[in-house]
Amino acid sequence: MPPRPPLFLGSSIVARETDWGHSIVLEIRPRGGNRFHSPHGTETLYVPLSRVVSVTAKGAAVELVGEFSMTNYEPRLRLAPVDPEDARKLSVALARRLGLPRLPIDLPSLDLQRGLPEVLVCVTDEVHASHPEMANFAGLRLRGGHSRRRETPGERLRVTGFYDGGYRGEGVRPVGYTGSTLGVVSIEGAHLTSVALDHAGGRVDAWLGEGHGRWLWRRSPTQRLAGLVHGHSAQKAYPWATDGHVRALRGLLAGAPVGRAPESPSPYNVSGWADLGVGARVRHGPLPEAAEALLSALDGDLGAIFAPLRVEPLGVAADGVLACVEGRRVTALRRGVARIYRVRPDGAAELVVPEASRLRAAADIERDRAGWEQRIAAACFGGAPAAADPPSTFDLASGERLVIVTGDALLERDDAALRAAVAEPKLAGAAAQIEGAGAPIEGTRWGLMAIAPGVEAARPG
Repeated sequence: MPPRPPLFLGSSIVARETDWGHSIVLEIRPRGGNRFHSPHGTETLYVPLSRVVSVTAKGAAVELVGEFSMTNYEPRLRLAPVDPEDARKLSVALARRLGLPRLPIDLPSLDLQRGLPEVLVCVTDEVHASHPEMANFAGLRLRGGHSRRRETPGERLRVTGFYDGGYRGEGVRPVGYTGSTLGVVSIEGAHLTSVALDHAGGRVDAWLGEGHGRWLWRRSPTQRLAGLVHGHSAQKAYPWATDGHVRALRGLLAGAPVGRAPESPSPYNVSGWADLGVGARVRHGPLPEAAEALLSALDGDLGAIFAPLRVEPLGVAADGVLACVEGRRVTALRRGVARIYRVRPDGAAELVVPEASRLRAAADIERDRAGWEQRIAAACFGGAPAAADPPSTFDLASGERLVIVTGDALLERDDAALRAAVAEPKLAGAAAQIEGAGAPIEGTRWGLMAIAPGVEAARPG
């Protein structure tokens, strides 16, 4: 069989799809007298096509991220040397062909036991000591990853990888472990997490405290959504509130509930309640395309779905920021105890969206906790008329980013401390600055998110 036509043909490389047993791989060969020096010993690079997460030009090199254990490569590899123009054009071509970068679905570990298809997910759980042929993380087994990393039992990690449901009873049963696996793309600490936003090096970084969740969605080649969601609950079941809102957002964007709606809805089954509400809302028609209208519609839909749960005994609500990224244009909708800073490349930070003005100072919270929680519910997603608090739009210059701060960090740290923290180029440094800027913040009910479009991205249209 003749080779397939190239996906990309440049002066120094040629890339095409090719068969590899029952799979299809991406083949990248040197041409024009070029020879690869990295990865070491590679004459032609082969990586599984369906497991490529991102491809980014890095000068005279191409960085590929994905789950490449099938062809014995680690999750992040550098292909070099490559003509810089070839590197840039290859990243653009593969982004269009494969829909890159792929964005993971953030899931509670419980959802991994419910028959998912093979999909890129992000899961936080604890590593368990186990036999090599038994599950060791979130009810499944980690596979692949960095060869020099060893997981420590008891360690709490955030793992991004490709879910595989394991042996399904078809064909010859393989020897050894046959259960569900997670093909590792990245392993991070329980708080810090990062994902590629575009093929030009854009990123979404997050520091997620208690009750906080990250929401990501690729709606089209030019429109990506990101959010930092902070759940509230009178029962202190904060993860339920967060997971329910993130689940509802996924369903609303997909146009169908994530799971099967329960026959007998119960407010104590927040996931089921979200699926039931999504099913009712999507019958009203598709969501708007324009960023401001889209975010306002999602805000209103969350209000319609969760309004019945805001009252006792559950008191479930969520606030935070939902953002739509189109090139360097970022449209953001803020609700409740969340603040947005615009940070220039030199670290200068400008407060562009303050937290909801209806909130009182920290000293008043202890005197009137119940009243404060009622105001949280009034300021949460869907709690205020969209016309009274519309989304904000920012056209970011090259190297600029938006940094979102939520939760107790806004109550325990003044503006000067927060400006100094968000000026840190790395989110880990910003979190450390906030923690060290005063008396310890009780618990970890605060979060950060940095949205930084790629330097080559251009505003659409």
